[in-house]
Amino acid sequence: MLGLGLELGAPPLRRGGAVWWSGADRLLDGAVPGLAVDLPRLRCMLAGRPASISELLTVSTGSKWICDATGALVQTPADTIAFDWSRGRRQWLLEGAATNLLVRSDDLAHSAWSKTGVAVTSNVATAPDGSATADRIVEDGSTGVHRLRGSATVSTLGSYTLSTFVAAGERTAVRLALGSSAVFGAGATADFNLLAGTVASLGAGAVHASIVAMAGGWYRCALTATSIAIGTATCDIALESAVGTASYTGTGAAGLTAWGAQFEVGVAASSYVATTSATATRVADFASLTPAATAVFAGPAAALAWRGRVETAVVGQQLVGLGGGWALLRAGPVATDLVLDGSTAAALTLGSAPVGELAAAVSWGATGRAGSLGGATTVVDGHLVDRSLAAIHLTASTGAGSGTIRRIDEIVAWPLSARASTEALRQQARSWQ
Repeated sequence: MLGLGLELGAPPLRRGGAVWWSGADRLLDGAVPGLAVDLPRLRCMLAGRPASISELLTVSTGSKWICDATGALVQTPADTIAFDWSRGRRQWLLEGAATNLLVRSDDLAHSAWSKTGVAVTSNVATAPDGSATADRIVEDGSTGVHRLRGSATVSTLGSYTLSTFVAAGERTAVRLALGSSAVFGAGATADFNLLAGTVASLGAGAVHASIVAMAGGWYRCALTATSIAIGTATCDIALESAVGTASYTGTGAAGLTAWGAQFEVGVAASSYVATTSATATRVADFASLTPAATAVFAGPAAALAWRGRVETAVVGQQLVGLGGGWALLRAGPVATDLVLDGSTAAALTLGSAPVGELAAAVSWGATGRAGSLGGATTVVDGHLVDRSLAAIHLTASTGAGSGTIRRIDEIVAWPLSARASTEALRQQARSWQ
């Protein structure tokens, strides 16, 4: 397990010469943090001094494809922090294991992909990863659908996500579809406008869809649907003559460019996993605070702020884990609930945290626990955090759970002599800024 060996320079000063971590926006009942990790600005502190990321964080993971600051798809080495810019700023992407169930993910001309009303020319354009491996899909002159179709095995009931990278050509709209109706029901489709960069419409059988802009005119389009039976799924990439029109008479020349198809278990598209002749799996991320950073929590009381984005609602997913499989901050039995745990007593529910931006501030001490979610009224109880705090993880103790995707902006911790006030926690339960 390695930390990211990225050293930071002298801390930027605020007006009046104060260091950034002692500003009013980071004080908690007047207390200065003992630990602060501000990843969008790539600055850290520990015990009143600037620190390197490697002094505070450790990570164990495989290599991963992420979006860099320019919008290009780049591969991070194993055992390094994956800084992803898909949401417009630097964030730490942490994910559970995922398997791409589609073979020949960037070779759409291969016979593994059946063609109806289209022809595919391989390796004619620059792909999102900078390689000359993107394929051009051109419609013929027939009337009907103009599509590629891959297939994959659906072995469990639940959510599955189909995604692919697409760039507009003469055709500026595309449809993703999951079938058959026996496996996914009717209408598991999504239409995407590649000029506006929007999800234009969802079929009745779709759960949701997303589109993320990349460099070079590329978009990553994704469709999620729920399987209703085990069997063979069809995964379609279809041209449209206009947004929402997937059956039409082709011109024999119009088309677009595609690359990097992925079909996986889960409610959102995770980072891209390339395949050739067989499916491929990306291992789960495992992340922790170092012993020096964990020592901030060794006193009679402490507080913690977590700021970032949760992309998937998964029952029990751990945002802050402890040793032995226990958790300090996690989703509840209702996947969209966030709870403060760390106790042999019942967990304390902070509120509902839908998928998206998430900010929570929690504290504990001799008088019990308290926490605020998104600046809402702080909830309190009298139970102690009596689980061991000797290890603090930013995933579960065994790694990020299956189907989980989250992006961390900032972690701030305060060593205290007593539990923080309810108003101070409410003020700290804010998104990164």
